[in-house]
Amino acid sequence: MPWTPLECVQLEHGVEESLPRGTSQDPMSRLPPEILSRIFALCLNDDLSASPSVSHAPLLPGRISRRWRDISISTPELWTSFHLHLEDLHSDEASKATEINHALELWVGRSGSLPLSLGLYCSAFGRMVHTMRPLVKHLIAYSPRCRRFVLHLGQMRRNPTRPYQGYPWFRLPSRSSFPFLEEVDLDLPFRDALAFLGPAINSTPRLRDISLAGTPPSLLTVLPHSTLGQLTDLRTTSVESVQGCCEILNLSPRLRSCRFDLRVDERGVATKQALAPILHRELDKLYVGPTDLETFFDSVTLPALQTLSINAVEQKGRWSQRSFIDFFNRSQCSLTKLSLFNVKLTSVFLTECLEILSKTLVELHIEGGQNRFISQSVLHALTYQKEEGKRARNPALRSLCPLLERIRVRGHIFEEDASGQDMLDMLESRFLQPFPVQGLNRLRWAFVGGNYTQNDWERVEALKDGGLELIVVEEGENKYVPDYLGDPSLFD
Repeated sequence: MPWTPLECVQLEHGVEESLPRGTSQDPMSRLPPEILSRIFALCLNDDLSASPSVSHAPLLPGRISRRWRDISISTPELWTSFHLHLEDLHSDEASKATEINHALELWVGRSGSLPLSLGLYCSAFGRMVHTMRPLVKHLIAYSPRCRRFVLHLGQMRRNPTRPYQGYPWFRLPSRSSFPFLEEVDLDLPFRDALAFLGPAINSTPRLRDISLAGTPPSLLTVLPHSTLGQLTDLRTTSVESVQGCCEILNLSPRLRSCRFDLRVDERGVATKQALAPILHRELDKLYVGPTDLETFFDSVTLPALQTLSINAVEQKGRWSQRSFIDFFNRSQCSLTKLSLFNVKLTSVFLTECLEILSKTLVELHIEGGQNRFISQSVLHALTYQKEEGKRARNPALRSLCPLLERIRVRGHIFEEDASGQDMLDMLESRFLQPFPVQGLNRLRWAFVGGNYTQNDWERVEALKDGGLELIVVEEGENKYVPDYLGDPSLFD
């Protein structure tokens, strides 16, 4: 049941009289308050961005009995996270905004002096700016106590056009310190989301995670070097030059995870730049796209990289195999997860890439593309070949990527000679072996496309019955992937 601001108000003014007091015969009523507080805390939603709900803690325990309500209200740990997902409020907006403000005061008041996680998500903010102004000001007023602060008031635009001028109230208090702030996540309908942070960013000794929509990464260079030097996670949705990305890497030596969308020139063609190579020893997760990949891979060395996602959906030129292979040979990284989106490959190029990564790759995700490059030879190279004799002692000689546990390959990327039978031969070779097999990991998850016969579908059902988490779709189909299976892609 969705939470509403009115229900939080009623929790204070109407619910208590209707709650049972509990009896001494009830075993739960004899538990010490500190034990019940701990139980309530363990019932909190794992999703830190979820809106409050009367069917979950911390509101639910307060609707069971008066004793539980008193204990839940007096447990500050239960009330440190307040995230609201609001769409268009439509009618009676002013009164509803007032209710939300009152609910926020009640919630934060119960948290005592503990650090907070506050968030507001409202895509209709542009239309309701005057109605929502008191709520936003309220959230900003509590920001000095935040360890996580989220404002999603835009629509993830790459290049917002609304000027920041005219909203002087929409700014973090510059004279306040932010001793707890670890994460800032902003999607604002302004040209420069950094203007919201203002001078306040100078007093954030714990800030490690920044997510900005519509703000080029190069603008982050205006931040103090001490702030950039402590960042571990950076995500932006605005395009940037390779030079700007390299500058951020150079100024952020502790960065572990980042997303860069590379810029093209006005003609839609990537511009080659002569850049000094950047060596970054900490970065282990990287999303890069959609263009100028050649210049980027020629400009960086990432020896700690473990997860790489490449999105070439807007790439106009050909795939630069030489730059990609040289990057890995130079970095000598142990990549465990590779995701390729809409990359213009050939079967020969893909096989060469997999050979470079064969010893360490655990997860492979290929979706879409500008060529049909999943050929019979690629699937055969990924198929574990059981052999006898000396070669049987080294599984790496009998299959590319013997450590693979998760495979996702789909889209219009299958050559005519790559049949559903070839795909299933590969899956069965990695799942139906009498494990353990030295040096070979058992396949656990697969989401694959292709063309399948009736006999192939019977084999699919047999793999599912055997315990493989498997989704198979005919080429060209779209199919929803259940959340419990997870999505192998990075930064979805």
